[in-house]
Amino acid sequence: MKKKQSIKCEVDSCKYNKNNNECNLEEIKVSSNCNCPCDEVHDQEQTVCTSFEKNEEEK
Repeated sequence: MKKKQSIKCEVDSCKYNKNNNECNLEEIKVSSNCNCPCDEVHDQEQTVCTSFEKNEEEK
């Protein structure tokens, strides 16, 4: 069973922004915004995710 999550959009001009900043997209993709491998992203500045936190789990 999938965990239900809420996606918010604070950009008023976005066509997907609905009442109470609810985003009506069914899914989102988070990726890096640099030319670095995805497993080497270390901070929010390297992503398009404002809620980014580095995963400190060991592999």
